[in-house]
Amino acid sequence: MYYYWAHVYHSKGKYEEAITYCQWARLLERRSLPQSNMAYARALDCLGAIYLEFGNRARALYFHARTSAIYHRSLPKNHYIFGFHFNHLVELYWQNRQYESALQLLTNTLTFIKKALPPDYPCEAQALHVTGLVHRSLNNRGQVIDYFKQSLQMRVSFQGNDHPYVARTFRQVEKTRILI
Repeated sequence: MYYYWAHVYHSKGKYEEAITYCQWARLLERRSLPQSNMAYARALDCLGAIYLEFGNRARALYFHARTSAIYHRSLPKNHYIFGFHFNHLVELYWQNRQYESALQLLTNTLTFIKKALPPDYPCEAQALHVTGLVHRSLNNRGQVIDYFKQSLQMRVSFQGNDHPYVARTFRQVEKTRILI
């Protein structure tokens, strides 16, 4: 329950409250479940995502590394959660200006998504969005608009025109057009 409240606060941009609820979820799950359990990993991943958006990259990396270890131990290699988890790691590399590491992981992530997940899965749109961000940071402007447009098209198709992620990608398209 605390995990879901954390997501509610996270989606509203209230990161302090989201972190508090995620930490409560983690404590409860750590006390009642083995630490290799998916629920515990999900709470750690939630904390990592919130710290990433909150701007605390060191804490985000710590929680994502712990989550990775649990996921790799307990899930099959083609589990859908890896697509979302890899996207969090790529965004973390991008924010830390580790662009080559981000591109390498993005290549692996997009390959994984195309092989293991159905077409137009939500994490593919996020991977394309972050690919656009990384290429813009590397001044590869020719590819940037294409990645953002692909991401925008996917997001509109399964999230609708008024979703915040659609707005986020649209803003990046406009930002890139201004720079070109």
